[in-house]
Amino acid sequence: MKFRIKKAYLVMLQFCVVCAMYSLFFFDRSTQRRLATEDGFIETLGALMFFVSSVGFGLAYLRSSRSKQDVEASVRQARKNIFYFLLSLMFLFGFLEEISWGQRVFNIETPDMIAKVNLQHEINLHNFEWFEGNDRSGNRKSFLPLLHNLDRLFSIFWFGFCVCVPLLGKFSRRVKKVFARIRLPVIPIQYAFLFPFTYVASRVLTATYPISHRDIVETKEAVFAILFACVALELVYRLSKSPKVI
Repeated sequence: MKFRIKKAYLVMLQFCVVCAMYSLFFFDRSTQRRLATEDGFIETLGALMFFVSSVGFGLAYLRSSRSKQDVEASVRQARKNIFYFLLSLMFLFGFLEEISWGQRVFNIETPDMIAKVNLQHEINLHNFEWFEGNDRSGNRKSFLPLLHNLDRLFSIFWFGFCVCVPLLGKFSRRVKKVFARIRLPVIPIQYAFLFPFTYVASRVLTATYPISHRDIVETKEAVFAILFACVALELVYRLSKSPKVI
């Protein structure tokens, strides 16, 4: 009973964080711009949370072959969960992309070869014209070019991993057994609602404040990063408490 109460408080806290981040758009326009500017509070927070996510999934990977009941037997088996390692690498990549691989930290000038194909003239991949959702004229790309847009790919990832997987794991025993067999991490069910809520809230705000579209997108990305950091830390906590190899 105590665990359920604590869990309810945690879910409520996460929901409040999402609402608090989006409440920034009830401030005046100049405050919004200051918070969501390049290397501002929102972008820095998002980058930091991606780093926390990477560290969290990395710790989950290191813990994933340990057994409280028989550590020695666990070491002999020595089979860590590769999914955690891949997630750690993915969020480390996301963190480095957000800070343009340290370009502004170390004041590195963008090479001409990269500047020609990067719409923001920065050392990163997600602003390459190939991966962007808009072309150089600012027009939205057609369906096929959008298939390799990194924002679109990230949306497919969070919808699959944070919505479909926990819902299928919750309501289908057969699918749950398949997930257990391949050792796919199944995150807590509340995220199957928090992630879509975050996305829908961003769409509603964009329709309400179209002039703040870019700032809303930056805020949505930061909220996703916060939620993923929570996911990673919850999984680490679950692994530390579980007597079984996961």
